[in-house]
Amino acid sequence: MSNYGGWPGRPGQPGPGAWAYTPMAPKPGVIPLHPLSLSDIINGIFGTLRHHFWAIYGPLALMVLGSGVVTAIGAAASYSPLHNLYRSVQQQNSITDHQVAELFAFILGGALLIMTLDPLLAP
Repeated sequence: MSNYGGWPGRPGQPGPGAWAYTPMAPKPGVIPLHPLSLSDIINGIFGTLRHHFWAIYGPLALMVLGSGVVTAIGAAASYSPLHNLYRSVQQQNSITDHQVAELFAFILGGALLIMTLDPLLAP
């Protein structure tokens, strides 16, 4: 055998003329494994947000858009009855028991609808 071209030496050691560079171990995540300073913590937070952008903000965006649609539908559905009630109270300059009951029923119905849909929409 010859000592030319990096023939193996003893076990665990490179032979003569071998390339002895060993790459650094990969970092296990965006937060380093040593005592952390405040800048390390903040860099880890923003590094995680950059690295996992769609995993973090995708579900958030879907929930915001979904709640916006539900709110818009609820506002559109409640505008006409509440506007009619407001107009009739404004014309009479007083509120009757029937109008108070109608407003209370409207508020109670909305609260019951929210309490019914909330467990279904929550993750």
